[in-house]
Amino acid sequence: MMLQTSDDVAKNILNVAGDDTKGNGTIAKPFLTLNKAWAHCKTLGIGQEITIYIDGEVKGFFLNTGEANNAHIKFKGLHGDKTKDCIKRIGAYMGQTAKQTAKNPIIHSGGLTNKIQITLENLTIDGSPVNTNDPFPDNGGGIYFDSNGTLTLNNVTIQNCNATEYGGGVYLMNGSLSMNTVEIKKCTASNSGGGIYFDSNKTLTLNNVTIQNCNETGYGGGVYLMNGSLSMNTVEIKKCTASNSGGGIYFKSDKQCILNSCTINECNTKIGGPGGGIYLEGTALTTATIKNSTIKDCKRHNAFYCPDGGGIYMRDKITVTINDTTISGCEGENGGGIYIYNGATLKADNLRIESCKVRSEGGGIKVSGDSLAAGGTVTLTNSNILNCEAGSIGATGSACNGGGVYIGMKSSFTMNGGSISNNKVTRDDSSGGNGGGVYVKEGTVVEKGGSFTMENGSISGNNAIKDGGGIYFASKETLTLANVEIKECVAKTDGGGIFFNEGKGTATNLTVTKCKADKKGGGILIRNSSGTDNFFILEGNSSITENELTAGTVSDRSGTGVYVGNLNSTPFKIKGNVQIGTFGSSRTLTDANDVYLSDTETIYIDKNENLTKNPVAQITPKMYGNSVQVLSDDGGEDIKTNYTKFTVTPNSTTSPPTKYTIGEDGKLQTIP
Repeated sequence: MMLQTSDDVAKNILNVAGDDTKGNGTIAKPFLTLNKAWAHCKTLGIGQEITIYIDGEVKGFFLNTGEANNAHIKFKGLHGDKTKDCIKRIGAYMGQTAKQTAKNPIIHSGGLTNKIQITLENLTIDGSPVNTNDPFPDNGGGIYFDSNGTLTLNNVTIQNCNATEYGGGVYLMNGSLSMNTVEIKKCTASNSGGGIYFDSNKTLTLNNVTIQNCNETGYGGGVYLMNGSLSMNTVEIKKCTASNSGGGIYFKSDKQCILNSCTINECNTKIGGPGGGIYLEGTALTTATIKNSTIKDCKRHNAFYCPDGGGIYMRDKITVTINDTTISGCEGENGGGIYIYNGATLKADNLRIESCKVRSEGGGIKVSGDSLAAGGTVTLTNSNILNCEAGSIGATGSACNGGGVYIGMKSSFTMNGGSISNNKVTRDDSSGGNGGGVYVKEGTVVEKGGSFTMENGSISGNNAIKDGGGIYFASKETLTLANVEIKECVAKTDGGGIFFNEGKGTATNLTVTKCKADKKGGGILIRNSSGTDNFFILEGNSSITENELTAGTVSDRSGTGVYVGNLNSTPFKIKGNVQIGTFGSSRTLTDANDVYLSDTETIYIDKNENLTKNPVAQITPKMYGNSVQVLSDDGGEDIKTNYTKFTVTPNSTTSPPTKYTIGEDGKLQTIP
């Protein structure tokens, strides 16, 4: 082993055996052990830059960095090939006396003013042999660093390391850590941080790093970070496992987290914690940015599913921004791709969530609160959620809703551009089976339900085993659709395109086409289960065409285009250039897309509204007769302006079928 100070010049390297008795740390007379090299370093004074060259495999050791305050010490492989030069374990500690007989090096520092720099370069850290003289035997299987200084690793491999508590590969307290071209593999911790454990208010920086096959029984199979900042660039975390939360990464801090060009692959949680790939928890001050990254195949471990957030779990007021990133093939109980909870905010541009699955709710994304916790806020731009499933994995018995998206209590979801496509709900246990594309949950007497807004996007090819092939909306809050196409969605019961149970719905320039339901509302089902302050408005250039009802018995089919029922005085309004159905010559409906009015329901025409299409729709009332009201307004002249723009389905229960028209009072009139 050769020791070189900043004043030395290495002209050649001699392959001679080191000797602690006769050596002096020069090229010609190297030391044998790190203990002797470190003892010599302490004689060189404060502030020196010292390089200790490692030749072959040497035993590790602990150094007390308080004995070389503000020095910069490099441990460097002599051959420039990390496979040839190895330290069994290294560490530094502050404020205590090093036990120089320890086999493995450890780094702890001399107080808050100590700015020591430790650099490891071109080395392998291999194994964690147990030694009774080890001053810190439980933490840092490969590297232990407790210092206010900086630890830097360049071209280093850490492998086969073990910690009985924290940090299977690396344990760091108080200081900062920078890794460049580093591989951490097959490291374990019995508590947290299988690969890296970082508890410091400073920064963990990872560049071109691979962490694989690391695991622990607590939090953070690959990386555990508490209190500090995290910066990751071109990092792969693969096949890492946590028994609790954060199979790949566990991040809990009020500072910043940045992932750029990273891959989280085949990570999971084994028993009951959220965040199979990534766990993010913070405060209103915390920001996390994920860009140009991939999170994939974070699935179950044996029989255990990650409960929430197979790909990413975020909570507690943190704001997460995701750009140009794909999450695919991830699984969990809820939120197969992402779960947003308790005040967290997600903002994403060009996010793709694909082929994720859950046992219960939100195959692609779940955002929700509960009676004790706030919900979340999601804004997606030019993003796509596709081929996700709810109910297709795990045991039966739980409610399965929201194949693509689940929006729960106190939560809002806004989507600008992009698509929700080819998602499905496959099981109807416990009042589930709803919302193939999107499910929006009802609230309670004291808690708000969810809200959903989509602009300039599409919802297509989604499938629900029960209601709401495209969208199932059960909240008293707002549903807003503008310039949206809902196409080829299927509900096995009602509402092929949209199942609107209650709330405040506005659809502008909406197209619903080629959707299917078994019984009611091939295109849209509108009803109000309770309350009087709800509405559904269809306006602008909206069209409902070519939808189908598929029940084998004709009497079971109602409202191929739109089904309106049980509104409890809540208006279904049509405005502007709307047309429901396709009409041929002589105002004949050619695609059967009528508007079915259950019981005493009507179509409401706004004040001063002049509908531009003619016909606007064909009405099929449940009850026929000359006194039956099918159009309503606020008592002005709006019915008189528009009543001729509607046709009526003949009453097929009479023979021959009785034909009707609509009078200027909005009531049915028999055609003689």
